[in-house]
Amino acid sequence: MKIEEIENMAIALEEIEIDGTCKEVIQRTSCSKHYYHLFHVVTVFFQSKFEEFYKSSGGATHQAIRICCEFLAERFNDKDFKKLALKLKTLHDIRVSADYRLVDNFNANNLLLMKTEKNRAILLIESLHSKYAASLSKQA
Repeated sequence: MKIEEIENMAIALEEIEIDGTCKEVIQRTSCSKHYYHLFHVVTVFFQSKFEEFYKSSGGATHQAIRICCEFLAERFNDKDFKKLALKLKTLHDIRVSADYRLVDNFNANNLLLMKTEKNRAILLIESLHSKYAASLSKQA
């Protein structure tokens, strides 16, 4: 399976209608898939570009990738890694609300926030990749 397929599913869910299923359920599921798309993008980025930091942070858990961001922020003295950690925390909280807090009000605004901040996080990852591409290629 390709990571992009998770995003494709998230996007497709935004437009789908299922008999007997309210729109909120579909929005929650889409939101969750958007988060998991970002989670896998970040995980692959850290595994491929910052493997030692990734391994020392505990690997592929929600908290571990945020810890990895903190390690990298300290190592490179770069607040962009801290920004990424904060975005990941915020988006994880939205995903938890979508998946587990069924009595909470959840609507299209939550989904819009997820998509907007996910896209900003991906741009931040691209920026970090560009910023450290020279030093990263020397490590390889």
